[in-house]
Amino acid sequence: MTSMGMAYASATLPIWLRSTFHTPEWQIGLIFIPASIAHVISGPLIGYWNKILKRWRCMFVGVLAMAIGISTIPLAHGIWHLIPSMCFLGFAFGTVDSTVMGIMYQIVDVWYNGAYSLAAALLVFNFSLAYTIGTLASGSIVRFIGLKWTMWSLSIAILVSSPFCLLLSRIPEEKTTLPSPDQDAPNYQPETIEDKPQPSLDETTRLIKR
Repeated sequence: MTSMGMAYASATLPIWLRSTFHTPEWQIGLIFIPASIAHVISGPLIGYWNKILKRWRCMFVGVLAMAIGISTIPLAHGIWHLIPSMCFLGFAFGTVDSTVMGIMYQIVDVWYNGAYSLAAALLVFNFSLAYTIGTLASGSIVRFIGLKWTMWSLSIAILVSSPFCLLLSRIPEEKTTLPSPDQDAPNYQPETIEDKPQPSLDETTRLIKR
């Protein structure tokens, strides 16, 4: 859903800015710079936040940030009013993107024995599908209900899907694995006759008398 939100914004914002505020073309390109900067900053920081908040909480925060950014776009009265909304979009997209990659690789480690190529393929397919649907459907939807209700409907859909992040909390963090060759393995020595306890002299004499 976050990829869908970014796809809708990328497809509809330039036309909306041009028709509503008569924004020059060079300013339309600049409006996406805050989102790019927030994306670059949130990507590296999410690795540290994952250790504190857990991955599913970070993803929940990213989904909420995307809903806030999408819902505030129609409230802008000028191109410069879109800067906070675009920062929310970039932060949310970077947070969810980095967190989903970690969650997918964690699922692969726990249940699918290291099938990383399948996880990468699913991530790329999800991203491509969201942008395909977003760019194809956004124009028709905006034409019928307008940009305001398009963005608000999308933000509501994102909020409705946010509780599914709770399901990710059930994924185990680690699985029990065999020790690696670099680790010290226990040294097992075969037991010999000399290693066994020998009977004392008194016990030997008693056995002979019997």
